[in-house]
Amino acid sequence: ARVQAMEGNVFLKDIELALNEKLGEEKTTELLDSAQKWYEAITAENAEEAAKHSEAVVPVLTSVVK
Repeated sequence: ARVQAMEGNVFLKDIELALNEKLGEEKTTELLDSAQKWYEAITAENAEEAAKHSEAVVPVLTSVVK
């Protein structure tokens, strides 16, 4: 899971400009921050914390691709 979370964060950084256009700078910063915290929680094997941050990331990304 750690590798997938890291790849997800790399992907988000890759599309940061597009996210800024779609979400605005503030929301994009919040998304990237939550994604980093998600990765850190996964790395620390803290499933509860990872789930919390995942709930902040996934709905935003879902709304972007729709």
